[in-house]
This record gives sequence, C-alpha cells and structure tokens, in this order.
Amino acid sequence: SFDVSRTGVPVMVKTSYYPNWQVSGADGPYRATPNFMVVVPTSKHVELTYGTTSVEWLGRVLTVLGLVGVGLLVWWGRRLKPRRSPGDPERGDLQPEDGQPEDGQPEDGDGEPTTISAPLPAGALST
Repeated sequence: SFDVSRTGVPVMVKTSYYPNWQVSGADGPYRATPNFMVVVPTSKHVELTYGTTSVEWLGRVLTVLGLVGVGLLVWWGRRLKPRRSPGDPERGDLQPEDGQPEDGQPEDGDGEPTTISAPLPAGALST
C-alpha cells in the first residue's frame, strides 16, 4: 500500500503485472511493460493485494478430488480378489513352461518322481 498527494495521476509500480493483482483506492492495475504496472489513484490511499482467483480455487478443488478418486480406485482394486487368466499355472489347468510338475521333481512317465542316486563323497556322513 502507498499514499499519493494527487489523485488521477498515474503511478508506475515496479512489480510485474499479473491478473491476480487487485487494487483498492485506484483504477487498474494496468500492464505498462513486462516488469511494471500502472495504477490510477482515485483516493489518497492505494492498496495493492495479490489474491487467488475463483478459477484457481476451482482448479485446486478439482485436483484434490482427482487425487482422492485415484486413491479410491487403488484402494478398491486392492480390495478385490485378483482375477486369474485361463492359462495361469496357479489355476492348475496348465503345467509350467519347463514341463516339470510344480514340486520341481522330474517324472519318468509312471507318475512317480524319478530317484537319482549318486555315491556320497568319503566322510560325508561322519560326524
């Protein structure tokens, strides 16, 4: 804010113009150059304030609502049991790609796991 001695005489303000500037006690503000604005005092006391427009408030509210919506979608998706595709090995309708049963033991064709024996190194069982 500032005081003037004469009303009606334009005053150059060394602040960049932006539409959020509001003035009381003067007309304007008007953009003079990229780094200055002009106000025309209508009273001896002029007050400039920088405020938030209704469009900015609307944008903020919609942003918060959008973030809440995304959070709810994530929460809702985690609540639901995950759906399995028809070829999912956990459903039991297909074997894993390597052809091995899920227990990892190879089969010799008769449905029983194949036993593989190999000699133990000397002293492996001694304590």
